[in-house]
Amino acid sequence: MLERKKLDKATVINGVKSRVFMNGKPKIFDRSKIAQNEFMPYYEKENDFRRLAIIHSIAAFVVSPLFCFFVYDTDVSPVYFILGLSYTIAFPVYLLICYLIKALNDKLIYFFVVHLFVITLFAFLDLISHRFELFHYFCFYSLYAVVLYVMQRLYPAILYNFFVLTLLIYGFQKIEDPQISQEASFGLFSVIAICSILVLWSRQKMINSVEDYSNYLKKIVNNPGIGYVLVRFVNNSAVVLDNNHEAVRLLETKESDLEKIVFGNLNSMELESIMQFKIGSEFNKIILQKENYKHTALEYNISVISLKNGLYWLVRIVDATEEIKEKEILEQREKKYRNLYYRNQAGVFTTDLNSNLLDCNQAFIDMFEGEIQKGDKLFPDLAANEWKEIIDLILHNDNLRNYQTHFKLKNGRIKWFIFNWYIDKSINHIEGTIIDLTEVQKASSALRQSEEKY
Repeated sequence: MLERKKLDKATVINGVKSRVFMNGKPKIFDRSKIAQNEFMPYYEKENDFRRLAIIHSIAAFVVSPLFCFFVYDTDVSPVYFILGLSYTIAFPVYLLICYLIKALNDKLIYFFVVHLFVITLFAFLDLISHRFELFHYFCFYSLYAVVLYVMQRLYPAILYNFFVLTLLIYGFQKIEDPQISQEASFGLFSVIAICSILVLWSRQKMINSVEDYSNYLKKIVNNPGIGYVLVRFVNNSAVVLDNNHEAVRLLETKESDLEKIVFGNLNSMELESIMQFKIGSEFNKIILQKENYKHTALEYNISVISLKNGLYWLVRIVDATEEIKEKEILEQREKKYRNLYYRNQAGVFTTDLNSNLLDCNQAFIDMFEGEIQKGDKLFPDLAANEWKEIIDLILHNDNLRNYQTHFKLKNGRIKWFIFNWYIDKSINHIEGTIIDLTEVQKASSALRQSEEKY
């Protein structure tokens, strides 16, 4: 009943993959960082080193050179050309520092933010050197707006707005008779600053609500007794994206070994079948694990769910040890009951309240020489009064023991029986046993006749 699957010999305990299908079939357990990051908290994903490295590589080696190309040898101050070129030069340094120092792996964004503050300072110094000329003023404000757009962080944006405000206050104190009035300058600044903070605040509130709901769902999912593992197949490789604590506990393993343990209990045909699943498909399997002389039965239920980013496989793991044991005990009891019922030398039968025969063993049929079968009435209409007395006694006492009566068969033979009845009032079925006393009755009658004769 319980099926036990051992891990494949090809399993690599600390390696990347644990099973490779033969003949070019899909491989399993080849980890994909993209897939692994798919269900991490948003802020962890947003600050992920690999993600930021790709985005800022595009900014440093594509966007910045294009910007330098368009502003070179134009009315725009040469300082902006240098500022654009500075990120192309500085970014590889930032990247190398964050890559080599493990503690800074998720801090690349802060190097970028500091760089934005620095180039803003130099752009403002250039603005002062041009005495707030209108064209240079709008160049500075363009840089200010772009910086707020690419920063995408609420608290750095608030700090940046105060930083620019401080620079403007200092600039208007230093420059006399600027081409743009203070009212217009601070009005333009206020519009951009308030809009940026409002948008970023709304964005953070939305992200917080998603995170809160995600944490709420995780608390629900982490109910004792049921383990969940979320899987996605990436390039024909099964990758665990997320799991609850109960899955780790039930499988008695580490999170890093979940892929190996979960899929190590499935053979290649089962894995191929699971990969072809569509919405509504399900797979169930009982796995028997043995650990330190302890036997545990786990039930796998694998189904497909559809989310925004595509199809995902949800593995539901339940400790079915007690359920399996109870089922085995129930089957053993049922087997014993059936042996007792059908192999008993005494007649065993079941009727309803109208004496219709619902079930019986072979001994019962033999006692009536085959004249009464399932579906027949044990007490026909001619014996209705006797059955009424019997049923009244059964209903009153819940049973009737050692009730002796006789039946006349179609072949003329008279047969004597002793009945014992027990009623199951939940289903209104009557279980009974019957013993054939015909030969005993004949012997008793012969003995009486002999005594009377002598």
